[in-house]
Amino acid sequence: MTCSIAVWGGTPGDIAAAVRAAREGRDTVPVADGDHLGGMIDVPVRGAVVSGT
Repeated sequence: MTCSIAVWGGTPGDIAAAVRAAREGRDTVPVADGDHLGGMIDVPVRGAVVSGT
């Protein structure tokens, strides 16, 4: 796979960097070693899904 920019990480800042690069026309690939993207920003969402509320 080739790309102009590879963004390593899944935090909100990393996602914002990948989106910005893509909007500027770069071939962008986000790379994260965890099982989800978003870091702490998605904790309330995942909590609601797990608890069923």
